[in-house]
Amino acid sequence: MRPYKAGLTAKLRYHFDNYMAWSAAGRFLLVFALGIGALVMGAVLLKLLAPSSDPAANAFEALWWSWGRVADPGSGAGDQGTGVRVAEIVTTLSGVLLFALLIGFVSDSVQEKIGDLRKGKSHVVEHDHSLILGFNARALHIITELAEANESRGDSCVVILSEQDKEHVIDELIGAFGKPKIRTTRIVVRAGSAFVPNDLLNVSAHLARSIVVLADDGESQGDVRVVKSVLALTRGLGTALRGHIVAELSDVDHRDVLTSLGSMQLEIVVAREFLARLLVQTARQTGLAQVYAMLLSFAGDEFYLVDVPAAFVGKTFDEAYLSVPQGIIVGTLSKARKEGQERRVHLNPAGNSILQAGDRFVILLEDDSIALAPRALRTTGALPKFSHHPIVLKQEHILILGFHNELGNMLLELDRYVADGSKVTIISSLDGGDIDRRLARFVNQLSHLHVETVEGDPTKKRDIELACATGFDSAIVLTDISEERSTDDTDARTLMSVLLVRSLAEGNPRIISEIRNPKTKELATVADVTDFVVSDELVSGLLAQVSENRELFELWEDLCSADGSEIYLKPASKYLAPNETVTFADLMARARTRNEVAIGYKLSKLERQADKAYGITLNPHDKESPLPVGVEDRVIVIAKDEH
Repeated sequence: MRPYKAGLTAKLRYHFDNYMAWSAAGRFLLVFALGIGALVMGAVLLKLLAPSSDPAANAFEALWWSWGRVADPGSGAGDQGTGVRVAEIVTTLSGVLLFALLIGFVSDSVQEKIGDLRKGKSHVVEHDHSLILGFNARALHIITELAEANESRGDSCVVILSEQDKEHVIDELIGAFGKPKIRTTRIVVRAGSAFVPNDLLNVSAHLARSIVVLADDGESQGDVRVVKSVLALTRGLGTALRGHIVAELSDVDHRDVLTSLGSMQLEIVVAREFLARLLVQTARQTGLAQVYAMLLSFAGDEFYLVDVPAAFVGKTFDEAYLSVPQGIIVGTLSKARKEGQERRVHLNPAGNSILQAGDRFVILLEDDSIALAPRALRTTGALPKFSHHPIVLKQEHILILGFHNELGNMLLELDRYVADGSKVTIISSLDGGDIDRRLARFVNQLSHLHVETVEGDPTKKRDIELACATGFDSAIVLTDISEERSTDDTDARTLMSVLLVRSLAEGNPRIISEIRNPKTKELATVADVTDFVVSDELVSGLLAQVSENRELFELWEDLCSADGSEIYLKPASKYLAPNETVTFADLMARARTRNEVAIGYKLSKLERQADKAYGITLNPHDKESPLPVGVEDRVIVIAKDEH
């Protein structure tokens, strides 16, 4: 068989086509070359057909005559002589063709540029910005929180890099915020892959103040994508990152994979583990869910890290605690004493611990731009007379409706709080044997809890009434993963289960539910469901806070763990006598005599009013005025135990 051999013309045409297809500059070079050719052709024709005419007298005049006919077809209306007119017609037609090509190329280039803008491929020229990799419902809440945090900073920018269509993402943002800017924060959207280095460099990831890597981007392989993204950020960019990375994982088993990368700029948030801990704590205290929601939002008061003022260096924690009217000092971040030693957050430290230069306060404050002005608060630290009999833990029956992968860790967390002989009943649509198999390794580690599984639909009365008939002390309603459902459908089933359990309950047990969509809060409030955890909102709030200050992650790890100090809503009768009028400064001083830190209070008469923050006040701005707090209310403290 004779080998194929392309001719010279075919080769030239082939290379020409490739060049024109890939090079926009090549198209304009072609137009430029054709323009020069048209000018020269017009001048040559004029010289050949009308050598005695005035324009043909010299080459420059001939080229100028040719330019006039190429650029303006009407400029040859006054030409005289057959030769001149023939040259004028040919030159004018070549000019018309030339400008038709030019318009076509310009139009194509403009369309390509508009297409690139729609696709979100242009380079982001930003620095010190917040970068979000991925886009979902949590991204909208993170943007809202970052806008709140950055309001005092002035002009700021949040950049979103997502594999979803840019126009879809922009439509979602416009639908949520009405415009691509919230307060002083601009929102920039680009399309691309979070684990392709060129796409990351395109959004200036190496110059970002912080990078949030979301666990899913409308896809199913969320954690795999997070690992690939972190790998690309830490090892694929070819340049060091200016900021830190906050990576969200869904499965705690994947944390070791990220940890093995050994990056010092990485904080790992396991969403389900964090929520599981919160659900356990909030199931044991009515109103705690709302306290966490307020603390994890930049709207209002939240935790900040502030340098210890020089006036406090050498003083004790107790002296500083009662000397800052603007906020509430809840702990310290110690200075690294030795080279290479990590700084450590100490919540509710010993009152006689000495503050040193370089330490930082962990403080509950409205905004970190507020300057601390030390002034001793007027307080009465005398505790009321109340029973000092030791509190004996009672056996509890806890009802859990639904199932998700972190339930085993929830059981381990619950086991650390309850008395020996307590019982957990799990009702789920999953087969009972399947649940037992999934929980086996966790159940074997339990010391106090006995676990019973029941197969049934948590939204059907006949399936849960038998478990409710025996009575229970608290109930936790989870977002059940036994079947694939939309967020709205899952929330609807959760509310149904809550209402059913409440109707079947005897007495007034604590019922805490997990809601995924923040918009469901309004429906829950109408249904008189007051204790619920909005999972997407809380996880988004945590990601936003750690994004702004990575050292806060250790604080939240401590608060959400059964070890160390946690947030409790304790009876006000522990801090004031019946009919006694106190100030919040008094409550702060009395809490310190119990080795606690008071951060707010909760009025029982307002606990069902969402518009009054369910009666919760954190960090009262006037700490020396009388409070409407009675013995039936609650004092919100950070303490080492619930007693």
